Amino acid sequence: MVWGFDLDNTLYDTRARTLAIGKDFDAAHGTRYFDKLDVTDLTRIGRDGAATAQALGLSAEHAKEFTELWGREFWNPARLVHDVELPDMVARARAVLEAGGTLRYITGRAEQ
Repeated sequence: MVWGFDLDNTLYDTRARTLAIGKDFDAAHGTRYFDKLDVTDLTRIGRDGAATAQALGLSAEHAKEFTELWGREFWNPARLVHDVELPDMVARARAVLEAGGTLRYITGRAEQ
């Protein structure tokens, strides 16, 4: 039995990566859009830069700048360390292995 799993938003929640990019944005711009957010509650973080900017009410200028930063940084391999495991899906992947199955990863992530 072979199971294929995607990484981003299947085994790992990438909204924490977006949050890290947002915190860097705040630090560089002297803003506080992301300062009260942390990985314990990622519900206000969108799946991309534009959705996050809209959800957090960034000004039009900051939304444009954040979306551009997100586009440059999201696929930066150094940012992958911020991703958070999705426990239910990781448990499913482990169950496949425990049952003698094989895992294959289907992903667009950059090679490290």
